[in-house]
Amino acid sequence: MSIPHRQLTIGQRAFRRFHAQGWDGWINVDWAEAAEFQDIDKWLEEPQQDIVLKALCRTVARRSIGGHGVVYSKLMHAQNDGVFTKNELFSKFKWKFYPSRAKCILKTTARMLEMGHHCPIPVLGIRRKRLAGLPTDLFVSTELTDPTVEERLKNAADHGERRELLAICGRELARFHADGFIHGDFLPRNTCLSMDNATLSYLDNDRTRHWPRTPFFHFQRRNLTQFCFNLYVLAQSDSPELPEAFIDAYAAAARRSEQRLMNEKRAIFAQNARRWSATASKELKAARAASAKTTP
Repeated sequence: MSIPHRQLTIGQRAFRRFHAQGWDGWINVDWAEAAEFQDIDKWLEEPQQDIVLKALCRTVARRSIGGHGVVYSKLMHAQNDGVFTKNELFSKFKWKFYPSRAKCILKTTARMLEMGHHCPIPVLGIRRKRLAGLPTDLFVSTELTDPTVEERLKNAADHGERRELLAICGRELARFHADGFIHGDFLPRNTCLSMDNATLSYLDNDRTRHWPRTPFFHFQRRNLTQFCFNLYVLAQSDSPELPEAFIDAYAAAARRSEQRLMNEKRAIFAQNARRWSATASKELKAARAASAKTTP
């Protein structure tokens, strides 16, 4: 593998230029000499992996790197499945001509870590272009072992413990937003929670974005709405008790006035009520099916 001396530095983290077998991007300097990365194509084809998710547009696998431990690889062929099932031309255009998603994830997550927000350590973000057809992206990151917020909520002893968990989530999200970050898909299953130091770790950062200044609250509200709706699904009810605990903690940390808090609650609950009314049966069916797959 040929790695030129060009280097990318984000805070205290350094990445070397990776250029081999048609792949181009960045690799964490601490992992640059790993044997598995000397031949990416061979590594991707090896059977020693656990497939976590396989879809038309992407494959997520859990793998081992000698001397480094466990990583997750995300091999991406398109922006979404609609590119293949519906021939979405605009999505094809974006995937082909917009900046590499894998490289963007690497830079964004490195910036998150530099600013004190927890997430998997970025290891590799590369893209392979083709003269014809869509490019392929590969992002690799370390494994987090803390339980997800969804798992903690399901295993909580009572509503009091759930409210405590959600208060941590609300405070952490407010800090995340204050530093200019918006998560692309802020759900209980896409966050891990460490009770040792009451910190939240953000997973699935494909569409997480860092704004140079505080983003419009419209984008912040989207994260609040996403999370609250999934609390409905977990509770199998549109009771506002748990969402309110989350929003109240967020508002207190973000220093929202009482009037603004009430206005935001109304907007979030109204939007989620419409969605719940339209999709509740479908969402609950999907949640039960997912639960059945993970139940021994």
